[in-house]
Amino acid sequence: MALHFYTGISWVWAVLPLFLFGAMVAYGSANINSQFFIKTLCHGDKSKKQIALTFDDGPHAEFTPKILDTLKKHGVKATFFLIGKNIPENPRVVKSIESDGHLIGNHSFSHANTFAFKSVKIVKDELKHTNLLIEGITGKNPMFFRPPFGVTSPRIAQAVSKLGFKTIGWSIRSLDTTDDSADKITERVTSQIKGGEIILLHDTFLKTNTVLENILIYCKNQNVEIVPLDKMLAEKAYVKKN
Repeated sequence: MALHFYTGISWVWAVLPLFLFGAMVAYGSANINSQFFIKTLCHGDKSKKQIALTFDDGPHAEFTPKILDTLKKHGVKATFFLIGKNIPENPRVVKSIESDGHLIGNHSFSHANTFAFKSVKIVKDELKHTNLLIEGITGKNPMFFRPPFGVTSPRIAQAVSKLGFKTIGWSIRSLDTTDDSADKITERVTSQIKGGEIILLHDTFLKTNTVLENILIYCKNQNVEIVPLDKMLAEKAYVKKN
């Protein structure tokens, strides 16, 4: 009211830019495809009839092995973004992922809801700790990183840059963590396959294995090639330590 009285400008117009800026930042943080805070690799060559499969939140003692069995049956390779805190209780599962020829990426140690707001040091420590756990089992040092929930921030961007990680997003989000049926999730995914897609799934739900089977059958019938993520992106998934 005072602002309007002295300047003739409504307070709405004074606050609106701040609101719009806040909305833009919120959208950029939550939408990993926006490239707002950090460069993310979200798809491959759109002219090629191929996809890459990725699984988040494992390793899971029960469901990850089922996913591995299905992938092996179809002769397909995928990428598993592992949460560090899940690794110590599932070393055999991690070893199976690696020995079956799949790629392993870093999905933070805690997968906390507040991960994007942690300090640069804590983010770096989580990524380094998770890599050490993976390396201790597989002998490999992952360089692919996917932020928890796909949420980014300036702190994550700084930590990732200092450690040399490549941040991986997705172009198709299956939403397999919802209550939707396997058929509905399958339709959601397959209806979006055009070329160069990176598909986000989770190896922490039983129905995801059914979804995976459906996707693999669809791709075979439609002559869609399923390629490893490093091949699709022409990026190295691991780095040798000096």
